[in-house]
Parts: sequence; C-alpha cells; structure tokens
Amino acid sequence: MSTPLARPLPYPFLLRMRDAWFIGRRDAQKQLAHEIVGDGQPSASLRALAAELAARCEWERHETIRIASPLIDEHREHREVIASLTHRISEVQAEIDAASITAPAAYERVPKNEAHLTATQRKDRRDRETHKAVAPLIARHRAHVAQVATRELKAAELEGILATLFESLQTRVTTLANHYERRAANQIRSYLRRAPGDADHPLNQRAALAAPAWASEPNPWLATEGGDR
Repeated sequence: MSTPLARPLPYPFLLRMRDAWFIGRRDAQKQLAHEIVGDGQPSASLRALAAELAARCEWERHETIRIASPLIDEHREHREVIASLTHRISEVQAEIDAASITAPAAYERVPKNEAHLTATQRKDRRDRETHKAVAPLIARHRAHVAQVATRELKAAELEGILATLFESLQTRVTTLANHYERRAANQIRSYLRRAPGDADHPLNQRAALAAPAWASEPNPWLATEGGDR
C-alpha cells in the first residue's frame, strides 16, 4: 500500500530559531553529540525529538483505532456470518443434489390409486413429488445466497472505510516524521556550522527520524492484508 502525500506541517519562525540558534548552537558549544548507541540518536536533543515523534505517532494510532474499532468488529462479524452461510449453502446444495434423485424403485412402484395410469404418467407424478420435496431446500439455498450477497456488499463498504482510515493514519505519521526530521536537520546544520565534523562525525552517521515500522506494513485491520488489530 502506497502512502499518500501530504503537505508539510507548519514550521514557525520562532521554532526554527529555537532549533537552530538555541539548541543547535548550544549543543555545538558544549560538544554534546556523542557516538551513536544502537539505532539511537547522537545527542539528547535529537533523542528528545525522536521520543516526541514516537509519542505523537502512537497517539495518532490509538486515536484512529478508537474510531476504527466498531467498524473492525462489524466487518469481522460480516466475514464470520458469510463463512457460516457459505458452509450452510454447501450443506443445503448437498441435500438438494441427494433429494433431486428419484430412486428407480420409486418409478416401478404402482400404488392401487395409480393402477389406471401409464408408466409415463406415473413417472411424471414421481418427478413432481421429488420437485415438491426439493422446493423448500431450493428456497433456503436462495435465501442464504442472497444473505451472503448482502453481507459481502456491507463488508466491502467497511473495507473501503478501514482502508481510507489506515491510509490517512499513514499520511499523518509520515508527515509528522518529515516534520521532525526537518527540525533535526535544522539543529544539525547549526551544530556543524559551529563544530564542523567529517563524514564519520556522529551527526553524519545518524539514521533519519522516520515513521514507525507499522506505517509501512499492510493494513492490520483487514484480514485480506494479513492482519488484525
């Protein structure tokens, strides 16, 4: 699933100045960038940005789940009912197939009240009896098929809504990640202008701030995409 593009978040002038002239400048003066540990960031300021980004992304995720939860439950109910109905359709079809076959002995049977009938007439009567017996099964089969069709339409509608919700969530957290990385880059430029470093400098080795891994994974609310809440 591709992540829709979104407009950048506003980066007010005062916040830009704070990142560059206060945080970046202060960190450079105190040489606060250190070797990177694991997949972390090389300074407390950058780690604070990463933590704030993670917190905001997690809030976005929980808020979207709150909105999506009743839809997820309704969608799951439709899929479960569809599975049950599909099983019943197979069972009823088997009953229809079995009941539609008139045993040869039934054609050969000649009750006293049919002694005056020809063999063809008796055969027609047996066929009508079979059709009459099968008719309720056929009606049940059609009703189940109609119910499945209705449920499929409702499930498809919910899938579209859930897909839109997740794509919007992906957009928001990706936009947040881009915003916080822009702030980090501003701090780093200010730092390196005052305390230049080569390619091996920790600030040049850090990983960019990015959206959580789940933002690039399949929709967790749709079974067709391999997930659940």
